[in-house]
Amino acid sequence: MIWFQKAAEQNHASAQFNLGMMYQNGDGVEKNEKVAQEWFQKAEQQKTK
Repeated sequence: MIWFQKAAEQNHASAQFNLGMMYQNGDGVEKNEKVAQEWFQKAEQQKTK
């Protein structure tokens, strides 16, 4: 989880998406739909750059 977090913070879209999935499913972190959606949105923004 920590490596996904670090990569996501460096604007890696795949890490942002995977982190979103982890929060959506509660995989290694406490399930949190709001945080999941935030990471999904960040990943989507990376794809449009």
